[in-house]
Amino acid sequence: MKRKIFLWHQKLEVFLKIEDEEIINRLKNVLRLKEGESVFFLNNFSEEGEYELLDSKKFIFKRKNLKERDLVPQRKINLYVSLIRKENFELILEKGTELGVYLFQPVISQRSSLKIKEIPSRWFKIIGSALEVTNWKHTPEIKEIKTLGEILKENKENFYLAHKEGEKINLKKMPQEINLLIGPEGGFSEEEEKMIREKTKFISLGDFDSRTETACLVFLSLLNFS
Repeated sequence: MKRKIFLWHQKLEVFLKIEDEEIINRLKNVLRLKEGESVFFLNNFSEEGEYELLDSKKFIFKRKNLKERDLVPQRKINLYVSLIRKENFELILEKGTELGVYLFQPVISQRSSLKIKEIPSRWFKIIGSALEVTNWKHTPEIKEIKTLGEILKENKENFYLAHKEGEKINLKKMPQEINLLIGPEGGFSEEEEKMIREKTKFISLGDFDSRTETACLVFLSLLNFS
């Protein structure tokens, strides 16, 4: 397997100097890269390049080749997820990226268990790490956190709620771009469901309950790989 490292907001020039301490630590102590050896860098501009380490003290690299990542998923899926426990939400970010999510929209609902207002920097690192094991062209965007009410006011097209009482999913009828809403543990409140019914279509995998992260991964797998 290629040794890959994701770089946020850094173009892959012919010569590259790495200054981020976390990345330097990976190069030194995890990959144990030596002068003359190669590593692949990729970024959120769809670039991927193979680089040779020229200077192991200053961490200067020279590019050997460069290509544009071109793999795109079957559908463009914008994932709207109610904020749940930190470790579970981070699992959704990681696996959702691997499964081809186009955009993540964190949602505050009445039963949200994670109480934050700003996007943690760690979330971007999780997405970057997940892209190191995939070849997706697109780097998922994380939108600023919004309440459920704010989301519903946007009147999105092709907006679906994953719900066991919904119509069983028919993949042949699903559009190429999908806005998929996943609720928190225990589901949305009755008041919230009433608002949601006016703005979305309910779809289901069957008459059973699942955790938020499980529902996300199952729906993503079906929509992008079936």
